[in-house]
Amino acid sequence: MKKVLVVLLVLCLLGGCAAAGYWWYRHTHVFIDDAVYRSDAQVLDLRGQDVSFDHYHKVCQALPDCRVLWDVPFQGGKVASDSKSITITSLTEEDISLLAYFPDLERIDASACTDYAMLEQLCFAWPELEVTYFVDLGGMKYPPDTKVLTLEEGTYDYNTMMENLVYLPQVGTLTLPNTTLTLDQLQEIGLLYGGIQV
Repeated sequence: MKKVLVVLLVLCLLGGCAAAGYWWYRHTHVFIDDAVYRSDAQVLDLRGQDVSFDHYHKVCQALPDCRVLWDVPFQGGKVASDSKSITITSLTEEDISLLAYFPDLERIDASACTDYAMLEQLCFAWPELEVTYFVDLGGMKYPPDTKVLTLEEGTYDYNTMMENLVYLPQVGTLTLPNTTLTLDQLQEIGLLYGGIQV
């Protein structure tokens, strides 16, 4: 009889310990989808894992004081959320909005990107970012803050220049020495880009 009581007592103690352990675990962790995280985490590194936007938002909601590092789905790949620099070759409105997931981002190298209208939107939406890109005038490329242009004959394509010159908004003077452009073409430049002295 004593042995039975001892066994029952041990079982009760084990059951109590298990219940206390379960209670402690439930109150010190959060359960999100199929994952478990400590509720007192200050930094949570999920890089290298397949994390969806939905899961990321659930984690942030459950752990509002925790810094969550993860690989953001971006332009068909994954980019670490703590990246300070990103290189792009194309750009969409969705890409511009996704930059909100990169709080440490400082620079974007868009040297190979020709989506000039989107690049202007990017610079407007994120003025604190250093964005590097060049506007192609049909043979020669210039940074968007160019103020004075000198185009020697043979260094540019007229049609491309006419299409892209609008993406150099700070140009005040355009010089075309030894040009073979007709008077009508020069007048067209002056009419389309009235602020530019040809």
